[in-house]
Amino acid sequence: MTKPLPVMVHVDFTSYGFALFALYSFLVLFISLQLGRIVYYRHKIKSFQVLFLVHCWIWALLRAIFFLFMDVLTTFNALYLIIYWLPVNIQFSTFSLLIVYYAQLGHQHKGEMKAFKRRYIAVWVITNVIFFILAAVWIGIGIKIDQPGGEEPDWLSSIHGYFTGGVFFILVIVLAWEGLRVSHLMREASGAQTKLLAKISFPKIVVVTFLLFSLFTTRCIYDVIMATGKISMEVSSGTTFEALFTFVAFLLWEIIPVTLVLVLFGKVSATTLGVFSKKKAVNATVAHFQERTTGELPAQPLLKAQLFNDPRRYDSDEESSVLKSPLHFSGTYHSPYNTGPLSMDSVKKLQV
Repeated sequence: MTKPLPVMVHVDFTSYGFALFALYSFLVLFISLQLGRIVYYRHKIKSFQVLFLVHCWIWALLRAIFFLFMDVLTTFNALYLIIYWLPVNIQFSTFSLLIVYYAQLGHQHKGEMKAFKRRYIAVWVITNVIFFILAAVWIGIGIKIDQPGGEEPDWLSSIHGYFTGGVFFILVIVLAWEGLRVSHLMREASGAQTKLLAKISFPKIVVVTFLLFSLFTTRCIYDVIMATGKISMEVSSGTTFEALFTFVAFLLWEIIPVTLVLVLFGKVSATTLGVFSKKKAVNATVAHFQERTTGELPAQPLLKAQLFNDPRRYDSDEESSVLKSPLHFSGTYHSPYNTGPLSMDSVKKLQV
């Protein structure tokens, strides 16, 4: 009985595939840093920002692994199909989540937010589960027909191309619609919405939405053309024309879109509430004391907090209620408010 030959990993540092590996690896490192800053500076973990960053991190990591070991993965068809096609589902999940983010900007009151969470998030979960199941079935069929003597039928690739193109076409249409609605809210906002939308850059929303719509529309056109069988372009490494096309395609339809998401949600502001900060306990005590004595929270200087970095951001259940210090609910000292020192007399009164 002969032993199988060992799989050798050969990396061509001049290939387009390695360039893609380097770009995806940079995204993995950058997102890892931002997630670490969120934990270190005690920003809210249960937020849309963290969801976006985790999606992008998994997506970029799988792509980096794929392009580093692409030549090896071709000998393991099942693993190849899983690592290559799973990021497509993650990509859809990421940008459908962006639609949820846009949609909920118009639901600022407590009652509306609860209804929103039941409707939009439920639809988002169900849609992504269905898409994942269909993708798993398609991958399973691809693994099955890869057995000795098996030959992939043309209709299988065509169905997948039409389906993926159609799904992303619906995605970009809804994304564009919700983006226009957000821009309208920015112009017409009043009351509670004004404070929230003021933290969002209008040019960023417009530019990001327009670019995403343009990029994904070209992707949909490409998927449909590929499904017709008139053009056949394989994912390739090296320095050939197909490798160059692979580089441009992934750059336009994956790397640039994920970078646009990071433009909106990648910033993590520094605070004085770091894990090793000595001020966090005093600041939390001051905030809680002032709330109890005056009914108001002290002004906090974290003016650079944007989007999800603001503890009073929209994904709280108390958008329309009086703001309360986290100490009031949890008894911890993870307060997001930075204030001056507390006098000893005030501390004694608070302890009583």
